[in-house]
Amino acid sequence: MFCFLPRRCASRLKTGIGELLATLGAAFMLLAAPAGQAAEFGMPRSLFLDLSLQPDPRSLAAFELCVLNPEAEVDLEPGHALGNRFLAVLNVAEFRSHSFQAAMAAKRGLRTTPGLTKARSVVQPDDAGWLSWAVQATADAAAKRGFDGFVVGIGDQSASDAWRVAALELVQVLKKRYADKLVLLDAGLEIGAEARGLVDGILALGVHTQRGEDGAAAMNDAGAARRRVALLRRAHGAGIRLFGVDFAPRNDPAAARAAAARLQSMGVMPFITTPELSGVNLGPMQEMNRRVLVLHGWDAAHVGEPPPAAQDTLTARFLHAPLEWLGCQVEYLPMAADSALPDASGYRGVVLDAGLILSPQQQMKLAEWTRNLQRQERPLLLTGIPWTEPAVLQDMRGHLGLAGSARAAPRLVKTGVARVDSGAMSAGAKVTARAMGFLDLHAPGDAGIVLSTRGQDALGGEHRFDQVFHASWGSAWMEPTAAVSGAQVDLFQFVGRWLDRGEVMPAIDTTTRDGRRVFFSHISGEGFTQTSSMPGFALCAEVMKQRVLERYFLPFTVAVCEADLRGWRPGQTPVNSPRYEQAAREIFALPNVAAASYSFSKPAAWQADMQIAGPLNEHARSARLDMEREVAGSMGYIHRRLLPAGKSVSLMLWPEFAPPTPEALAFCAALGVQSLTPTRSGSREPSLSPGNAGQFAFGMRHGDDIEVFSTAEERPSWKAGTVEQFQHYAVTTQGRRTTPVAVGARFADAGSPATLIALEKLLDWCIARPLRAMPAALYAASVRDALDSRIIRMGARHWIVLNEGHARTVRLPAAAGVPDLARCRGVAGFNVQEDQLYIHTLGRPRCEIVLTDATGPATAVYLVESSAHIEFMELSTRRATFTVHDWRPVEVVLGGFEPRGLCAYNENGRPYSAHADERGFVRLDLPRQATVTVQSLPPATATASQ
Repeated sequence: MFCFLPRRCASRLKTGIGELLATLGAAFMLLAAPAGQAAEFGMPRSLFLDLSLQPDPRSLAAFELCVLNPEAEVDLEPGHALGNRFLAVLNVAEFRSHSFQAAMAAKRGLRTTPGLTKARSVVQPDDAGWLSWAVQATADAAAKRGFDGFVVGIGDQSASDAWRVAALELVQVLKKRYADKLVLLDAGLEIGAEARGLVDGILALGVHTQRGEDGAAAMNDAGAARRRVALLRRAHGAGIRLFGVDFAPRNDPAAARAAAARLQSMGVMPFITTPELSGVNLGPMQEMNRRVLVLHGWDAAHVGEPPPAAQDTLTARFLHAPLEWLGCQVEYLPMAADSALPDASGYRGVVLDAGLILSPQQQMKLAEWTRNLQRQERPLLLTGIPWTEPAVLQDMRGHLGLAGSARAAPRLVKTGVARVDSGAMSAGAKVTARAMGFLDLHAPGDAGIVLSTRGQDALGGEHRFDQVFHASWGSAWMEPTAAVSGAQVDLFQFVGRWLDRGEVMPAIDTTTRDGRRVFFSHISGEGFTQTSSMPGFALCAEVMKQRVLERYFLPFTVAVCEADLRGWRPGQTPVNSPRYEQAAREIFALPNVAAASYSFSKPAAWQADMQIAGPLNEHARSARLDMEREVAGSMGYIHRRLLPAGKSVSLMLWPEFAPPTPEALAFCAALGVQSLTPTRSGSREPSLSPGNAGQFAFGMRHGDDIEVFSTAEERPSWKAGTVEQFQHYAVTTQGRRTTPVAVGARFADAGSPATLIALEKLLDWCIARPLRAMPAALYAASVRDALDSRIIRMGARHWIVLNEGHARTVRLPAAAGVPDLARCRGVAGFNVQEDQLYIHTLGRPRCEIVLTDATGPATAVYLVESSAHIEFMELSTRRATFTVHDWRPVEVVLGGFEPRGLCAYNENGRPYSAHADERGFVRLDLPRQATVTVQSLPPATATASQ
């Protein structure tokens, strides 16, 4: 039963809308729910609107009040867990044909008229069945889906007295029926101050702007804008909460800022988006642009050979990792003949790769496109000169302010260093000048020179090559011998200066978890069934189990190949398959071993169609060689035949020398299983030179999918001295933690004493370090999550980080401050390593970070570091409750205690006490699994005074 007010709109409109609204307002006060039952509506800090059918879940986590299409495909529970609220837009004047609302209208016999399109119909507000239809067909359906309230509007219909009265009647019914829900009015009804006491607020769509031609944002008619502004100002004066949505071009931050400022000046909480109303966030909360575009390659028809893959470019080998370290998302665009240059305003910067080769037509297009970069304030990074056409080259030299011919210098007989910024060089690098690749090129007059070389030709002519510099339009890094001898410049510092815009951007860091450097390992199936030369002629798998997997209680991810274990590979016999499978079962039964697939038959290449694998021998009982058999089939075999109860396949380790194609990555992602690409032998020689250790890409995007690289050091069987190289790369690089500690091995490494001892030496070194060990699948998930994370700037030193919770470390310069724990949300703690601040999150979809100056003791107990997975149930001013789980005893360090004070803690029901050090840190040594409660005790002087 509904509690309807008498229908007045037809009989009393002549008495005046103001009198009628006053009457309805008085009636509402009588019908309102008793005190304490109505929804308490604290003003949210942020607004979001998306009327599409598939809103972005991460945006729903970022904003405290979200206005959505009631039919959107969305899970509201994650947002509710964060305290967000969701309102459904109710169109109570129109409905689509063949919809639930249409069926309800037909059932009640509502009078309808055609809408603006054939697919829509319009109902009449004076129809006797309209009110019950509006409640049951629109509001009830949204309430059942879990929405926290409604925005009552009339779509494209013009406001009239009849619609205003009807809408207010509906509001009263909704407030009575759903006392715990919020109700807003669409400002299109032209109801302002009269709604005081009736609604929780007013939402205005398009206050100053509207949808213009071709869907672009356009300014409203001046008269209409004045009327809307006047209505909102009166409503604001009456104490009604106001929310406004205005439009701006997608890549015009200045227009978005101006639109937000106009609304804020009227007391309106703004959200700036595009006219499509599809959830594009343009302000006032600014999403930080992390995208960097790399133009590379060439058109095969123009050059006569296929271009290299993105991962083989100079940019990928040397600049990708520094860009990742800064928090950037690197995107590669191969320049084929039909490649269109994108709108550069959507990127933070643009890199022109040294291997970029363009046709004359492409060079002219690139020249025009590059001119726009400066107008759009997007920095350019040159790693070579892609313009070779004389006219185009001359034009670009003038535009960029470059002097010299920008061409190869004549044969040089003498070279030397002309100028060098020693503070910008790599640690341990010996700066030299070489004739190879020497260009006659001078930087602009106002440029900051990092490295300049000089040369003399056979005729005594002098030449200068400004290889590395920073200019007003961007930077240049042109070290022609970098691919052979490594970079002489500190590329992390160089790239940071190139992209420096005077603002701090948080970076999602995958080298660190819970305050410690990450360790992970993987063992590929290579050599699993081989016989070791160790005494007893055991299988390499059996030796690896005894000497490594059982001895080192670290997390190992072991990948096996199905064809190997079945004895189907050439040179094998199926008679030995039971022994192979039993060895695998014993390995996977170990608690510190996670299972991974090494494919069905170790194909040489991955294709989307059939016949991706090489032929098996005559023992194979499968003629199916497609992607599903190689990936999903091998995982099913491992799960059914080899794994103990409770375990599952956690990872696809792509076979060596067969990197995955985009189709293979997409297939694996569709299965919901992580994948990892081992680093290929010999692909990292330059990066092992002094000062360049650890410049390895964590992941690379291929369309919608991400390839994650293991970054594991070369295996002992490949070359002598690997242990020393590993230890060299595993230390921080010039104060930067640039990689996790990753160990990659093969079962074949257990084939001889020398290689096995080398592997053991590596693991001895790792186990003695204060590392945070994790399975390889968890590391791969964190890299993918980091590359997909979004960062929204709320204000100075105030950000919101959105992701799936796999990437749980945010890094900032230590000079930026320390977390204000009283204002942060989703933060477990922090610590400082070298000059970097590492913030540990709780793994929630939304983490809010607020920094402050380090001027006093911490305001709450917080996590400094943990050697194992830690899950907090409580973190407060003087108390913390958490659980830990690992394969080894756990070390946990907590901060926020009284320096040298006393704390009491309960470990699995047993009471203990501990003292804090001079920094207020408490170190706890815990068993492998524990539930712990820590309580900070007041100082003795305070206790005595009480």
